[in-house]
Amino acid sequence: MHENRWYPSDKPGTYPRIACEVLAKGAKVAGDGQPDEKWKIAEYYRIYPETGIDEIKQILLQYGSFMVACAWWESWSAAKDIMPEPKGRQGGHNFDIVGYDDTLTVPGFYVRNSCGYRWGQTWQGWSFPCGRRTGISLMPYDMFMTWVLKTDESDYWQLVDAV
Repeated sequence: MHENRWYPSDKPGTYPRIACEVLAKGAKVAGDGQPDEKWKIAEYYRIYPETGIDEIKQILLQYGSFMVACAWWESWSAAKDIMPEPKGRQGGHNFDIVGYDDTLTVPGFYVRNSCGYRWGQTWQGWSFPCGRRTGISLMPYDMFMTWVLKTDESDYWQLVDAV
């Protein structure tokens, strides 16, 4: 257990950097507790708060999704197509930025939450049964810059799969 700025030491949680270190060694799985190479990552890189929107888009195009840890808000827990303004802080949470869309009325980054298909959009254009949620919602760029990237409570990491 590691002390961090979001959780007291008696609560579960860790820094994303610690999770990256574990994955770089090969995550240990239940059972014999030995590292499993299928979960191993080759490298990981920190994305700094000074990074701009265009640089983040380039990271997504070149390397794929990246992990974010930041404050989480009650209003975000009920997100659908577009994440609402933050209200009612719930603590810290991890999620992935998996893409972006500049063609929408409100352009932004696509967030994939760990809540799975019970969260996010219900778009029928996706390859899911009609009405099933996708586990993805859009976070407008200005919200990402203000409430995620530019806060002292956020951390972002790009993981590169081992080939």
